Amino acid sequence: MVLTSPAPRRLSAHRHPLNYRLHSVSCLGHEAHLSLCSFEFYRGNATGVCKGGMPAVVGCVPGPLFATGSAQKKKRRPQQVQKRLRLKGGARPGEGRVEVLRNNEWGTVCDDRWNLVSAGVVCRELGFGSAKEALTGARMGQGMGPIHMNEVQCAGSEKSLWSCPHKNITKEGCKHSEDAGVRCNIPSMGYENTIRIVGGRTAFEGRVEVKHAGRWGTVCSTGWSTTEAMVACRQLGLGYAMHAVTETWYWDASNVTEMVLSGVKCTGQEMTLSHCRHHDTVTCQKTGTRFAAGVICSESEPGVEEGVGLWSGQEESRIPLPSLPWAFSRALGILSLGLNGG
Repeated sequence: MVLTSPAPRRLSAHRHPLNYRLHSVSCLGHEAHLSLCSFEFYRGNATGVCKGGMPAVVGCVPGPLFATGSAQKKKRRPQQVQKRLRLKGGARPGEGRVEVLRNNEWGTVCDDRWNLVSAGVVCRELGFGSAKEALTGARMGQGMGPIHMNEVQCAGSEKSLWSCPHKNITKEGCKHSEDAGVRCNIPSMGYENTIRIVGGRTAFEGRVEVKHAGRWGTVCSTGWSTTEAMVACRQLGLGYAMHAVTETWYWDASNVTEMVLSGVKCTGQEMTLSHCRHHDTVTCQKTGTRFAAGVICSESEPGVEEGVGLWSGQEESRIPLPSLPWAFSRALGILSLGLNGG
């Protein structure tokens, strides 16, 4: 890889005539796209355009969820900033039920007066950018515990949802059937190109293979739970995690036999498996492909709080019987009948 210093880039920009299209761009801060801001076009025959000015330049900083695991550790250690906002129950990155932290207890937000401006503050605070949808009526599932905020009315420029005017909730004021949610516009990071599942009967199940340090390999299933499976399914773009599989009979649909990740432990908020904590050097007691981690994903939410399936983060010892290859399932059924004297 050849790295170019900033200086040659600036010289290159000055060698070519600049063609200005817009001027007097004025945004409020909550627009989803630059075209939604007020601006003026330069006419084709305009002379002396952008007098005293220069091309507009932006510097973008990735949000915390887009940073690599090592980068997250380096940034968080000196700051020790406690996270006070999260999304739960979403099937895709950048969507979910809005939950806020108050007095060390997570709670939801009531959807009274919930709109795209307030949703935009949530998305920016999480590092996603602008909001695509403001969701009402618990469309991302009903939360549990307290409801901390009601009638949130953001102006759009706030850096935190807690900075927006809001009312404290009363017991009669709101129910979890009114939990607010968001869908954010997220940049294309290509995360889905570094993970795949193979050997399953459908496109929603199989052994997990990841591209790590430039090579494809399997993931050690020791400690693999639905929390890690949830991150994998989301990275794959396959929705929710139904099961975390730690012992599989999936067909070997690829030639991959090397194990490249072990000790994977996720919080559930990560964008990729590589962002989860994992061993620096692969250490796994059972390295065969039969004991590689697998997942069963689903487009529809299993109907349990936090959208992590019926198992709520617990480890599955082996693949559920209905998801085994048909012939193997039938053989187990015959064996069971024989043992019972049938």
